[in-house]
Amino acid sequence: MRKEFSMSNNTEAKNVNTKRMTWYTLAFMAFSTVWGFGNVVNGFGYFNGTQVIFSWILMFVLYFVPYALMVGELGSAFKNLGGGVTSWVLETTNPKLAYYAGYTYWVVHIPYIASKGSGGLKALAWMCLKNSWYDALPTWQVQLATAVVFLLFCWIATRGLSVLKPLASLAGTTMFAMSLLYILMMFAAPAINPAASFSNIDWSWENIIPQFNVQYFTSLSILVFAVGGCEKISPYVNKVENPAKNFPKGMIALAIMVMVCAILGTIAMALVFSPVTMTVAADGTIAGAEVTAGSSFQVFALGQNAQTIKDAVAAAGSAGVDPAVIDGWVTAQTGQDFAMAMTSTGFIANGQYEAMRELGGLYHVGNLFVILYGACNAIGQFSTLTLSIDAPLRMLLDDENARQYVPKALLKQNRFGAYTNGILLIVVLSGAIIAIQLMGSGASDVIAWLTRLNSVCMPMRYLWVFFAYIMLRRQSAKFPREYEFVKNNGVALFFGFWCFFVTAACCLMGTIDLSDMGRTVLNIAAPIVYLLLGMIMPMIRKREDEKGA
Repeated sequence: MRKEFSMSNNTEAKNVNTKRMTWYTLAFMAFSTVWGFGNVVNGFGYFNGTQVIFSWILMFVLYFVPYALMVGELGSAFKNLGGGVTSWVLETTNPKLAYYAGYTYWVVHIPYIASKGSGGLKALAWMCLKNSWYDALPTWQVQLATAVVFLLFCWIATRGLSVLKPLASLAGTTMFAMSLLYILMMFAAPAINPAASFSNIDWSWENIIPQFNVQYFTSLSILVFAVGGCEKISPYVNKVENPAKNFPKGMIALAIMVMVCAILGTIAMALVFSPVTMTVAADGTIAGAEVTAGSSFQVFALGQNAQTIKDAVAAAGSAGVDPAVIDGWVTAQTGQDFAMAMTSTGFIANGQYEAMRELGGLYHVGNLFVILYGACNAIGQFSTLTLSIDAPLRMLLDDENARQYVPKALLKQNRFGAYTNGILLIVVLSGAIIAIQLMGSGASDVIAWLTRLNSVCMPMRYLWVFFAYIMLRRQSAKFPREYEFVKNNGVALFFGFWCFFVTAACCLMGTIDLSDMGRTVLNIAAPIVYLLLGMIMPMIRKREDEKGA
């Protein structure tokens, strides 16, 4: 997911060419920063394959479009401010709330930082074609390696190495281009390689409309996380030709492009991935995996023989074959190894790489695509790790209004300008997340767990965007602006409250992990701990100021 930092600084705003940009330039610029291939994989994995298409359409129409247009209005109202969400909250309310907005933006990156080391090591494993070996490692070894990588890049962050930002941009742009090429090449594959077999996509009504059950609603935070972050483009609202007319046109074009890519990407994946739902044996095993006895279990058959495997699994269910031995039964019936099927956890962690590997097979280039994708993702993950340690912390502690609520010890800087004690605090907080992941059952399980935790925590920063918009419209006459989302103040407030409610509800429901109560506790505890820390810090600073007076 390509959404690292959503508050723009003054330098970014000043470096924009004074020449007015067209609406389609804005749309393409926003598209490359908001969207990523991982969004397609997560949606496909959490929402039963092609059933996610319905959910993507709902999310774009009812959430993303008004969200993007509200961001445009905020950017137009505060065009001369470079602090992003913090500045918007400060202008519409008071410094204390602005501190909480900045603090939220920083603290939600804690689990995100913990996930970057895991993601980078996973990418390296795929680049070296050693993922099977890496996934088989004991969890303690995986987390030890993750901790070493994390500490190394924390140290690098203290050295102020600016070369990582362009490196991250280059790697991210390359991955973005490869994700678009994947969609195009997958649709061209049947014509170029007609001898290959592809999964048959079921377009029946039952396979398109999802089941609106607890599993569905507790997964919606994944989609909110995927489409968030468009506040990055707010400084460019008034750089567009005729903002009142062309900015909403650009945002609608952005929404259409993202929606089309989400739908086409889902269809492209469905050509080689087939979700199969089964019932677990009484002894709690299926294809060698330990799961909850009697529960529903989903696997993803993959490769050019995905349909063959899927049909065989369905036939096994009809024949009453014990799921504990279904792997051997499928192999005997089809000649295809059931190991070609992944669990949902494995799909979330490895789906994007498996997709690239299958694409290489279709075009007879072997593992070329997965090696390139793995290399780009490794560079992107590790450089983003360093930037995520440094940049959000700087945004919080460089802000004069926020600094007055932060303990003085956290304001200490070294000769490179890095906030060393702030980075030490990140080591403690993110290190705790890495340690807790020792309870996971392997590298893929850890990544899937962190993906879910990030989908709960990261969207919390979007709440401040909608809060700022509500406060703006409540004082509408006070802030002149070239562009307004809607003229009617009541309608504007409705959308502000609507998006706030959707974000908050999805974050709350996303904490529930139906398969593991322990993870549910962590998903709930992490935001509470972060909130309490944010409340304690001003108290400490107040006591320090009183002693120094």
